[in-house]
Amino acid sequence: MDISLYIPCYNASHYIDKVLDGVLNQNVKPKEVIVIDDGSKDNVTEIVSRYPVRLIKHEYNKGLGASRNRAIKESKYDFIASLDADCMPHRDWLKELVETFTLVRKNIGGVGGNLIEAFAVDRFDVWRSLRMHQDFGGRKIKKVKFIFGSNTLFRKEALFRSSGYNEELKTNYEDIDISTRLRKLGYDLYFNPRALAYHLRKDNLYTLLDSFWRWQFEYYYRNRYYNNKESLIRKIKDSIWLANRFLEEDLLRNNFSLLYIDFIMAFFLFLKDLQTFSRLEAKQDIFFYSPSARNYYLPLLDLVFFSKYRVKKGQMLSLLKPPAFFQNLLVFLITVVFILKKQTLLSKQFILQLLQDILSGFTNLEGKDKEALSFCIYRISKNDINKRYLDSQHPFVKNEFIKYFSQEYERWLMYFKEGFPIAFKLIATSQFVGIKNKGGYKGLS
Repeated sequence: MDISLYIPCYNASHYIDKVLDGVLNQNVKPKEVIVIDDGSKDNVTEIVSRYPVRLIKHEYNKGLGASRNRAIKESKYDFIASLDADCMPHRDWLKELVETFTLVRKNIGGVGGNLIEAFAVDRFDVWRSLRMHQDFGGRKIKKVKFIFGSNTLFRKEALFRSSGYNEELKTNYEDIDISTRLRKLGYDLYFNPRALAYHLRKDNLYTLLDSFWRWQFEYYYRNRYYNNKESLIRKIKDSIWLANRFLEEDLLRNNFSLLYIDFIMAFFLFLKDLQTFSRLEAKQDIFFYSPSARNYYLPLLDLVFFSKYRVKKGQMLSLLKPPAFFQNLLVFLITVVFILKKQTLLSKQFILQLLQDILSGFTNLEGKDKEALSFCIYRISKNDINKRYLDSQHPFVKNEFIKYFSQEYERWLMYFKEGFPIAFKLIATSQFVGIKNKGGYKGLS
């Protein structure tokens, strides 16, 4: 079986050398190895150039679907294997995938392998392994509805017949999409748990929750949850109860170190959804944008002005351009702090750290600026001021969504306090807790 293997790559300089080492060390070797550099801004090109592989560069970031299609088009052989740029294969990985084709033979279009998290260094890696695992478990080869895109082997003919990957899917969901079309064409897809690859990714709080949001985004986007007010409200409710489910699971399983991530997730998902909805309204790119500017004095002044004067929407203009996300962020955080003060026994220190963690994900603020704004939000989150901001007629503040979130979230907090009386003490304890390194690369080869 002659195989072309490709790796779609974007800013993966931390991982690509280990992945290529694993590829070149396979017991069953591919006939060619292609790396698609999808407009990377790091030194990944320099690293790849040291290896006996074919490098294809995109001038700008086109996304995962386009990178996969480019690799398929450029490949020379009848079978096409792929690895994500942070997935290092076991030396028998490709051998196991090939053997699956040999065993099954009839109607098989593709097979996927088993992705294992390489690290259990801290709570972020553990949380990802529980919530975003990419495998179907078990010990035997089984027929599946879709193949995770992280490590695969396909018939080239099948990929061509399916018209390739959807290039509108830039970060994920492209694997589910093409799997669905292959099955409609009559191809069977399989999962081989013995074809092992190791996920080298390491996250912080922001990159973890951002990845989780993106993991779900295409499903909600394709089902029109960002098209109108009513649909977005359904998405907001989904996010709150998803956070509730994760909290309940981790409490019942004694995964106390993960509780803070579960708790902050609802705020993070709401802000990402609000940001996306606002950018779609303003016809701006959903994914490629910079966080809010470091200088927050003008947005604060702008927001205070509209909270002081009672005017109807449209009667007064803002100094800032839409979607003016910083104003929505500030109103939301003032509201959240007011609710937490009212409904929980969480300490001032906990709430200030929570604010700084959220600001780290959505602004460029650092150090004393971030601390100062967090303290300012905490101090002004009183009943009359909170109501004034929520009722303000600022043209860009999405009051209706923030109000809905605050009502649903407060209702949930009351329910959660009754069901788990000690939960908030455990959540507070988990804010700074970590997990010791349990071996890293041990046993990977």
